[in-house]
Amino acid sequence: MPTYAAADANVGGGAVLADDSAAEGGKDVGNLHLADSFVEFSEINGGENGGRNIITIHYATPEKAKLRLSVNGTDYSFVNTLPTGAWNDYTGQSCLTVPLKPGKANVVRLTGGHGGVHVDYITVSPLL
Repeated sequence: MPTYAAADANVGGGAVLADDSAAEGGKDVGNLHLADSFVEFSEINGGENGGRNIITIHYATPEKAKLRLSVNGTDYSFVNTLPTGAWNDYTGQSCLTVPLKPGKANVVRLTGGHGGVHVDYITVSPLL
């Protein structure tokens, strides 16, 4: 199951990459409460043949929030992020199943603006 760290992602719209020793790689993406803020993971591997994959977002938030999930420019839906208890409690996991292209030709974007959440990393798992 490939892991894509926040430290390797692109951020914009006011989102920031910040140090957090509680995060898996020591960094997270915050300020996702801002309208049009985003974190974008590129070169996501869809496997040899592509197909449906589960994208799991690993996060921390003391409040209910939502992130809009887009893959390769297609808007798939909001993903709910339920409270984990604190900004540095990275026990939250939310997922959605989406189609990916074969190879490392995929881009996953999480857009904020609907409550605060700190993204630690995402994982991608093919459906068998």
